Amino acid sequence: MNKLLALGLSALIATTASLTVRADDETATNLLTEAKGLYEKRAALGDEVDTALTKLDAALDAADSDEIKFDVNVMKSRCFYWKGAHKTDEESRVTLYWNGVEAAQEAANYGEWAEAGYYEAINLGRWAEAYGIVRAIVFKKAHRKMMNALDRAIAAKTRDGAAGETLDGFGPHRAYGRLWHKLPGIYGGSRTKALEDLEASYKGAPNFVLNVTYYADALFDGGSSEQKAQAKSMLDELLKQDPQTFNTSRTPETIDEFKIAADTRQSMGN
Repeated sequence: MNKLLALGLSALIATTASLTVRADDETATNLLTEAKGLYEKRAALGDEVDTALTKLDAALDAADSDEIKFDVNVMKSRCFYWKGAHKTDEESRVTLYWNGVEAAQEAANYGEWAEAGYYEAINLGRWAEAYGIVRAIVFKKAHRKMMNALDRAIAAKTRDGAAGETLDGFGPHRAYGRLWHKLPGIYGGSRTKALEDLEASYKGAPNFVLNVTYYADALFDGGSSEQKAQAKSMLDELLKQDPQTFNTSRTPETIDEFKIAADTRQSMGN
């Protein structure tokens, strides 16, 4: 074959392949954008999140770049977490949260950003609650997996370059603090560590309802009379706020979490 012709064919093949990759990633990006738009309507509790998951699966089929595959899997993990939080039967919750764990673990195959470890951890935490905390610890070592995932999240940067610990309103500290609080002492539970991490999340992002609620809960549980009074006061002040305007960046979650805060405050008595 003529040498110039061979070079021309090689260049044509390379150009065609490059255009195909770009086209595939453009398709995947468009599907991801559509899925995010549907997720924004999640408060309606209709079919929006299920449709989003269908589009995310299609995006994965089309995607070529690792960055897009990472983002799609993280979005899948978030969708499963939302769905799990709005199921009342434990079997569905166990399945959905575990799907969220697996999607986040898959994301970690395509990048080391903080979102993968964080969404793996919070899905694991909710999965353990639905599965049974002691059973999850004994048979699945869920606490160790959660710690590993949170350590990775804290050590990493987010997709936009922020410190991993700041993700989702200092979510890694919130999740770690809740883990220390709920973990039986025989498996490493620690009130001291719980308060340390929960104080960090509360001070870092006081406009996140669970940062206030979980910190107050840990202060009250086993606390001095002063700490118990402080916990009640924190929740009383929180519950005076309007959940529709308290944190407009995540209104659906805020509305749900105000109910958790109210239940926590009620459990403390007068």
